[in-house]
Amino acid sequence: MPPIKKSTPKAVSKPGKSTASTKKKTAEKKSTPSSSTSKVTEVTKEIGELNVKDINKVCEVNFKDINNVLLKDEGGPLQTDGRWPYVIDPSPHSMVATFLRYQNVNYINGLDSIQMQAEPLRRALLAAIRYGKPLVLDMMDTDVFTTCTDKFNEIHTGLMDDIMSKEIIKNEKYTCLIRGTDGDEYNENRFLDEYKNFKFIILSKIEPEKTLKEKTCVIRVVMEN
Repeated sequence: MPPIKKSTPKAVSKPGKSTASTKKKTAEKKSTPSSSTSKVTEVTKEIGELNVKDINKVCEVNFKDINNVLLKDEGGPLQTDGRWPYVIDPSPHSMVATFLRYQNVNYINGLDSIQMQAEPLRRALLAAIRYGKPLVLDMMDTDVFTTCTDKFNEIHTGLMDDIMSKEIIKNEKYTCLIRGTDGDEYNENRFLDEYKNFKFIILSKIEPEKTLKEKTCVIRVVMEN
C-alpha cells in the first residue's frame, strides 16, 4: 500500500478584518468621481461665476466636454448665466463645427449667401424654436455679426435683439415668424413646451468684439493635451 500523503492545512484569514477592508476600498472607489465628471463640474462652476461686468473673462472648455457643457448644459451654468454662448473654436479643422453638424441642431453658415437669405434663415429659426433645438450661427474666421444681424432683421424688425435677449421665446413672440405657407405643423397652437429648449449658439474662430462679448457667455474650446 502506498504511503498516505499528509495534507497541509491552508491558512485561514481572520474573519471581519479583510472583509471590512475590502468593503472600505470598494466604497472609496465608488465615491471617487470620474475625471470627466469632475472636469465638467469645474467648468460648470467657472461659467456660473461669469457676469456681464467681467467681460474679459473667458471660460475654457475641453473639446471632449463640449456636449455636456454646450448642448446638455450639465449643472445649468448657461441657464444661470442667462446669456447665449459664444464659442471660440481655434482648431484648424473646425472640430466644434463638425461635431455640431452631426447633432440635432439647425446649422447656419454665416458666410453662405444662400443660407443667409431671409426665407431660409426664417425657416431655420422657426423650426429650431418649434422643435426646441439649438440654432447654430457659424461665423468661421470672420466678424460678420453686424451683417448677420441685418439679415435677421430683414425677417422682422429688431429680431436679432429679440433673439439675444431671449424675448423671442417669451409671450409667444415667435409667432411673428409664422407665415401662412408654413403648414399645419407650424400653427401657433402646435408650439408646446419644446420651444423652451431652444438655444442660440454663435460659433467663431475669433474673439468677439466688446459689445457682443458683453451680450454672450464666451467659451473657448481647448484640445486635450
